[in-house]
This record gives sequence, structure tokens and C-alpha cells, in this order.
Amino acid sequence: RAGSAPAPVPLPPVLPSRLVRREPLGKTLPVAAIVGAVCGATAGTTALVLLTAASPAGAALGGVSSGVIGGFFGFLAASFVEVLRTTLREAIEAERPAAGREDVRTPSGRAVGR
Repeated sequence: RAGSAPAPVPLPPVLPSRLVRREPLGKTLPVAAIVGAVCGATAGTTALVLLTAASPAGAALGGVSSGVIGGFFGFLAASFVEVLRTTLREAIEAERPAAGREDVRTPSGRAVGR
């Protein structure tokens, strides 16, 4: 018929990447946050004691505050590295030839690589 839109072509199913799926954080992120918190607390307390005339209570409070910020930055850095690692791994895997990999086939028989 004249004027009618062509029938839409069905698209093959797209498999979600690891970055789209929900996955546990792993063991490195909490460890990095704890290491960052300890380093931040140590650096903050040491700096307050040596460089200022802070009272012991003030140095302790400043150390706790520095520890929270250090833990946040440790978690942030480890998260960035984990996402970068996952992205590179998926990009390298996508560039490999399909030999040795199982392909997912659509109902029409088209192969959709993993």
C-alpha cells in the first residue's frame, strides 16, 4: 500500500555487559576503603599533632574526620580501577575472534556474539 510505513525489522537480543548487571563489590573495594581510612586517619592525626597546637581531643576528632575522607577516597579509587578493569576485559573479549566461543542465535538463525 502506498503511504504505509514498512514493517519494523526485529533486532537481535543484546546480552547485557557486566557493567549493566548487578554484581557484588568484591573483596578489594572494602579493603581499599579500610586502607584509605587508616592512612587518612594516621596522616590527619599526625599533621594535627605536629603542625598545629591542637588538643588531644581535637587531634582525635580531626583524625576521625580525615579517616572518613580517606576511606571515601580509597573506595572511590578502587571503584574506578574495578570499572576500568571490567571495561577493558570486555573490550578485549569482544575483539577476539568468535572461534572457541558459543554464539547465541536468534530465532531467525542470526548469530549474536557474547
